[in-house]
Amino acid sequence: MNRRERRKQRSETGMAPATPEALFRAAFEHHRAGRPKEARALYARALAGQPDNPELLHMAGVAAYEEDDLDAALRLIGKALERGLRRPEVHNNLANALQKSGRAAEAEAAFREALNLAPGYADAHYNLGNLLKEAGRLEEAIEEYERALRTQPNDAQIFHSLGLAYQAMGLPEKAAGAFRRTVEIKPDHEAALLGFARLLRLLGQPRDAVGCFRRFIALIPTNLRVLMGFAEVLELMGKREETLEVLRTVLAIEPSHPQANCGYLKMLEQICAWEEAGQYRRLVRQAALETLERGESPAEESFDAMGRDMDPIYLLRNARAHSQSVVAATNALRESLPAVATRPGDGRITLGYLSSDFRNHPVGHLVSGLFSRHDRNRFRVIAYSAGPDDGSAYRHRVESGCDAFVDLVAAGTAAAAQRIREDGVDILIDLNGLTTRNRLDVLALKPAAVQVGYLGYPGTTGADFMDYVIGDSVVAPMEHARFFAEKLVHLPGCYMVTSPHPLSEERPARRECGLPDDAVAFCSFCRNEKIEPIMFRVWMDILRRVPNSVLWLADVSPTGKENLRRHAEALGVAATRLVFAARLAAKEDHLARSGLADLALDTRIFGGHTTTSDMLWAGVPVISLLGGHFASRVGASLLKAIGLEQLVTHSLDDYRELAVRLARDRGELAEVRRLLNENRERSPLFDTVRFARNLERGFEQMWARHRAGLEPASFAVVED
Repeated sequence: MNRRERRKQRSETGMAPATPEALFRAAFEHHRAGRPKEARALYARALAGQPDNPELLHMAGVAAYEEDDLDAALRLIGKALERGLRRPEVHNNLANALQKSGRAAEAEAAFREALNLAPGYADAHYNLGNLLKEAGRLEEAIEEYERALRTQPNDAQIFHSLGLAYQAMGLPEKAAGAFRRTVEIKPDHEAALLGFARLLRLLGQPRDAVGCFRRFIALIPTNLRVLMGFAEVLELMGKREETLEVLRTVLAIEPSHPQANCGYLKMLEQICAWEEAGQYRRLVRQAALETLERGESPAEESFDAMGRDMDPIYLLRNARAHSQSVVAATNALRESLPAVATRPGDGRITLGYLSSDFRNHPVGHLVSGLFSRHDRNRFRVIAYSAGPDDGSAYRHRVESGCDAFVDLVAAGTAAAAQRIREDGVDILIDLNGLTTRNRLDVLALKPAAVQVGYLGYPGTTGADFMDYVIGDSVVAPMEHARFFAEKLVHLPGCYMVTSPHPLSEERPARRECGLPDDAVAFCSFCRNEKIEPIMFRVWMDILRRVPNSVLWLADVSPTGKENLRRHAEALGVAATRLVFAARLAAKEDHLARSGLADLALDTRIFGGHTTTSDMLWAGVPVISLLGGHFASRVGASLLKAIGLEQLVTHSLDDYRELAVRLARDRGELAEVRRLLNENRERSPLFDTVRFARNLERGFEQMWARHRAGLEPASFAVVED
């Protein structure tokens, strides 16, 4: 603008015209205040007067970048460099624009030029780390993040990105450490907190996240995602009352929150608060049915649903919806998996067992002795662990019993599937199904030619990507095939593998366990959420009709004990007749103690599985009720396999009468116990080697059908 134009403007406006310097200062204030649109307009006016000003060009380019005008950003910042503004932050900003434009190689060069000018420049190290992480160059990315932290040791965002890189590398402990540091610096960093909690759950260390959750919630008490994450952590720690309080907070904010309602119901069931649970059960089921009608996945988890009723049609619909949601979430990954070259075979079938429970867990107890019994002339065995390493004897036994043991606890979906494919797994056996920590996301990518559900989930996954489910003629008779998405495979005898555990040589006295010496001791050591009002009423009927008797139950929370005692008194049974068994660290001690019971009483909807097997191994007869779905028929299968089919009942009246008769007739009960002790030694139920041979026959038939190009089909294994 020349002198005449400035005089004209002054005369027209009555104000002195804005100089480029003044416009720049005004633009910079807008920019600093987070108003890049207003800043750009003023930078443009300033550039009209000083088109070659490198500072103006640079800042105008940064404002353009912040408005996602990448072409303008690259042009303006490039001109600033041409005009001699060769400072590290200019190269860094150019690199950001190049990266966002998809020009990764040029962006990397620009970041490195910034670092040549200023080797300790934290922003450039951090941004270069992000670029490298996106390119999958994780080790290099971690180095850049660590260099950035040397200059900026308290930058929460750098620690969060470092944690994501460690997580992607499959280093969960280091990732958790980085996330922990993130939330220590910035307690309201939601993504880092939830990532931290997820990793600690995988590592079996949920309690380490509690303090971080409390600090976040103190700052932002109404963040529903964080409150639900906190509830999940507390549940895993067994803190039922605290979990309920957190869920109440969520429901006070959003009464219709589907996951909170389901979680609240689950906690009520675990503390046996049946009156309130009944109201929520109706609410949860109605919401689930409405969700299914819309073709969506319900909030009610399939594993929880099978413990609430025995409607096989609903259970199939629920499971199918959950599995279909897994497929939808992994569709994009399916085509991205690289092909695997055909490996030279040695004639053996490669079995892959996938589970989060190779640890001190009921599934770990059952399978720990199986893998070493497989015939290595015909099979190669690989275990894939998706759960924490608890350092237990069960974990060590699984590891030593396999040809290879692969830890996939922190592996992403595609990486885990690719590893299984590269290992040449022919038959992949999933031991989780729709349970906690499952890896159905991996199975959905079909990493093995044949995929089989077994043991950990007593029912159908509803998944098209699963070919078979292993059961027997009792738990899943062929007439129930319509309730399964998978084809049924019947093993002879019982479907359940057992790895018999030694009993402690010293058994405690009854009085040490709170049991009267002269009373009939009924017991049920199932999880307390399996206890429900209908069967509990039958149990109390039995206690009333056998006056000198007690019911020995697994230890529960203080509120759970109080509720069960209250329910007993309401049904005319003194609360003192309920005895609670303290949790013991060693299973051999629990098994030895269990033998003090006279008779075990199975639950109704979701019966005892590992628990019932343990009682039979401890020499305690079990009365079971044959139900309508897999989870309610396992006790019957175990009893039939050990030659005690007379203890299987078909109605609540028969169940009640049999328990009372055996309790009153000590001679008949003694004869049942004698028969049980005889059959334990000769029954196939506790013969792991014999079981392994039958299981292998099933695998060979599956593989033969696949090799012949035939679709999966239901069949029964015939023992030689």
